[in-house]
This record gives sequence, C-alpha cells and structure tokens, in this order.
Amino acid sequence: GGEEFVILLPETDALTAQNVANRIRREVETQVLDTAMGSVSLSISAGIAELAMEEDDTLEGMIGRADAALYAAKASGRNRCLIYCGAATLKTMRI
Repeated sequence: GGEEFVILLPETDALTAQNVANRIRREVETQVLDTAMGSVSLSISAGIAELAMEEDDTLEGMIGRADAALYAAKASGRNRCLIYCGAATLKTMRI
C-alpha cells in the first residue's frame, strides 16, 4: 500500500530528475515513525520519464511511462528510482 503522486520538474532531464528523486528517497528512508504498535520505517519508489517534445508526446503519455517505471521499481525490490527508457529497458541508477 501507499500513495502515488506526481512531481513535475520543468526543464529537467531524466538523470537530474532521478538525482532529485534519490535525494528524496534517501531522506524518507531515514525517517522512523513511532506508533502505538511500534516503530515503522518508510521507503519510496519512483518512476521517472521525460516528455518527448519532438514526438508529439502528451502529459498523459509521460505519466504512463513514469508509472511503468514506478511499477518496475517496486517489482525489482522497492526503495529505488528508475528511469523509463523504453518498454523493454528500464535503467536503474540507485544512489
């Protein structure tokens, strides 16, 4: 379970966006929540995609690719940030 949200970074390439996502991921994983049932650790996974301006791309298409990368990140172990690089290739760069 978890929430999904979109962060749009205008004029930012995928590698820079991945660096931003990894900074957020590292900060989140340092947080521990104390609950009545004990401590809870947090993690996030992120999917990153660029808007392909020269190919009549759409915002919906970009979000769909980011969503595919997000699910690949979850499937490959969670707590990681993946860039969408095509249907067959998702690039991992965990920092």
